[in-house]
Amino acid sequence: MEPSSIEKACKILLLLSEVDDKPLSLGEIAELMAMNSSTCAYMMKCLLRCGLAEQDGPRKGYRLGSVAFSITRNGPYRKDIVRKAQPFMEELAVEINETIILVGIHQGLRILLHIIDGNPEVKMRRDKLLLPGTYATATGKLLLAHLPLEERLRWLRELGENEKRDEIEAEFARIRADGCCVLNAPLSQFVQVAFPVREGEEVAAALAVPVPRQRFENTERDDIIACARRTAEKIGKSLAAT
Repeated sequence: MEPSSIEKACKILLLLSEVDDKPLSLGEIAELMAMNSSTCAYMMKCLLRCGLAEQDGPRKGYRLGSVAFSITRNGPYRKDIVRKAQPFMEELAVEINETIILVGIHQGLRILLHIIDGNPEVKMRRDKLLLPGTYATATGKLLLAHLPLEERLRWLRELGENEKRDEIEAEFARIRADGCCVLNAPLSQFVQVAFPVREGEEVAAALAVPVPRQRFENTERDDIIACARRTAEKIGKSLAAT
């Protein structure tokens, strides 16, 4: 089905949000969006009129406009979850001396909700709301595993991985049965550990700890996993109490 004009405009805004302050030319936007140049020019005129995009001058590149930034003036995304989670995340960071990350998901995209610093070796940008690599991360796999089946199948179609459906669904079933996702990528310095944060019957977010490989492979592993699991459960109980 052909995307609507609104969908196209939203995807352009997402594209502009991912390129920092580097303006994109009309040609670059059209190419990256696989869009006809005249259609792209019309869409950009609409976004400029609304203040959602801006341009330094004629034939100059485009960036996000002031109105796009003002939309977020009410604070972090899902601040209802962040407000409840923050004190428990802070406790966990002190307890295990690691950085704690809270991530949500919307339409197959990971969304950074909150970070508590605990390990200076972990470097994460705080100015990026949308995080790349949903299926390549522990938080992404865990959150995808708990999506309703219809949403998971739509994500698979968009990813172009329908032929791997049975394999991926089996992996998701294991994650749901284990109640966590541990991603131990051989070339990474960190092992990613993620746990579901439940809001009633639904998984509202994933609580994650990137653990240095050296710590994860010694006797501290079980303690770290147990502490993180308890914290995710505490946040869930706090959410249920509202």
